[in-house]
Amino acid sequence: LHTENGIPGNVTKEYEYMRKAAISSIIAIILGYLGTVFGAEIMNWPQLGSILAIVVMGSAIITSLEKGK
Repeated sequence: LHTENGIPGNVTKEYEYMRKAAISSIIAIILGYLGTVFGAEIMNWPQLGSILAIVVMGSAIITSLEKGK
C-alpha cells in the first residue's frame, strides 16, 4: 500500500475529488443566485440563475471525465 505522509494514496485522491466537488457546488450556488438576481432585475430573465448553475456543474462533470481518460 503506497502511503504519502502516513496517509494511503487512495484517501488523498478521494479527498481531492470531494474538495473539487464542494468547490464546484459552491460556485454553482453563488452563480445561480447572482444570475437569478441580476437576470430578473436587469435583463428580465429570471431563469438565468438556473442556466448558469447547470452550466457550471456540467462543465465540472465533463472536466472530471476528460481527466479520467
